[in-house]
Amino acid sequence: MTLILSPIEALIKETPEGPLQNVYKMINQNGQRILRLINQVMEMRKLDRGQVRLLTVPTDVDSFFRAIASSFDNIAEEKHIQFEIHVEPGLPTVWIDQEKLDKVVFNVLSNAFKYTPEGGKVTIEIGKDGGDLKIRIADSGEGVPAEQRELIFNRFYQIPTKNNRNKMGTGIGLHLSRSLMEIHHGRIYVEDSSAGGAVFVVTLPLNNDYLKKEEMQTEASEDSLATLVQPALQDFVEEVQEEPLQGAASMFRYKLLVVEDDKEIRKYLREILGREYRVLEAEDGLQGLELVIKELPDCVITDVMMPEMDGIETCREIRSHDSLRRTLIAFLTARGEDYSQIAGFDAGADDYIAKPIHVRVLLSRISAMLKRFDSTVRDADGQSCGVVIDRERYLVFCEGRQLTLPRKEFELLSLLCSKPQKVFSREEIFANVWGSDVIVGDRTIDVHVRKLREKLGDRHIVTVKGVGYKFED
Repeated sequence: MTLILSPIEALIKETPEGPLQNVYKMINQNGQRILRLINQVMEMRKLDRGQVRLLTVPTDVDSFFRAIASSFDNIAEEKHIQFEIHVEPGLPTVWIDQEKLDKVVFNVLSNAFKYTPEGGKVTIEIGKDGGDLKIRIADSGEGVPAEQRELIFNRFYQIPTKNNRNKMGTGIGLHLSRSLMEIHHGRIYVEDSSAGGAVFVVTLPLNNDYLKKEEMQTEASEDSLATLVQPALQDFVEEVQEEPLQGAASMFRYKLLVVEDDKEIRKYLREILGREYRVLEAEDGLQGLELVIKELPDCVITDVMMPEMDGIETCREIRSHDSLRRTLIAFLTARGEDYSQIAGFDAGADDYIAKPIHVRVLLSRISAMLKRFDSTVRDADGQSCGVVIDRERYLVFCEGRQLTLPRKEFELLSLLCSKPQKVFSREEIFANVWGSDVIVGDRTIDVHVRKLREKLGDRHIVTVKGVGYKFED
């Protein structure tokens, strides 16, 4: 990781502010995430082997927790979260393994800020509880269901809810926190909350009777805790200010909408696509649908799995509006199974682009979609075998019935009708409808033909076994 992070940090310093520096910052941020994950996994391995030992120092409780809490001031301000810390006066000096307790408290606070919506509240309360020091961290987020309050401390466990998919972590942090507290002869658990949200409680003994002599160190490290935890806050604090593209961008002919729940991927796509297109953004399908209706983009690039409304449903909703039938839709997702692709095409998608994103492929496919559609709608009106195609107004009539077709179905039908009785091979169809530079699955044509047959009737499009398809009366 040194050979990745050190050169990137140097590039950030040497590169002027702008799109390229933003890309370097994004690489650095994700590199830091990988480094933290590696460190957590390594620490779990040490715990499993019994190689982690306790090393405590006499600690002023008030200053210790306020130093950790101060590291979250920026994210609290950015998300407009009310962040409060209350320390009971007169607490004694407590023997604490600062490194371990810092990891535990930071992990719980990180989760609290991650799951607390804008305008919410996060509170830390520290005080005595019998012979223990009690740290109570409460937030106003979604909370933890009662039946899962122990499960979340299992290794790799993640709460399966539709609203937290884009915020889910690795399932390592809480498991590691509990293991560290057990070494510290303390506890971490989830407490009932009548006010909603989640309440995590961390306890450890106030006295030092349980400590062995070799576990006690008389002087604390000179390193600032705020300095130790600050790099990890890159997950929450956005360093790069997003500003609308100005100048030449406003003159670009095509308007694209990116619908993606991952903020970093959305920002990256905006940087890449913004050089050639006007780019709008939405963080979920519901917001995306509203923008499509309001802004009428030429093309929508959308993720499939999203909160509120997923990409498949968003596509169906767009296709249900006659005024939006000209809008191109491409799915952008890591899910490459036949099932999800078929579901997407059934909903009316025009293309399917897999993550990880290859920039040249993405730009090429978007450009190809737009060029092919422009070419199609400029063609003269056509009529064949009872099917009338009005390419200028993007309308299809079959035996007097007006049909609403997604773009790919419209282009496929236009091709077949251009030469009735001609058998078009799969290769010809791919080249004319999808473009020879675009790779799609073998079942793609079958899905679109099936949808056309459902709308036109089985007799119009005929399968020539082993060759392709033709249109006949």
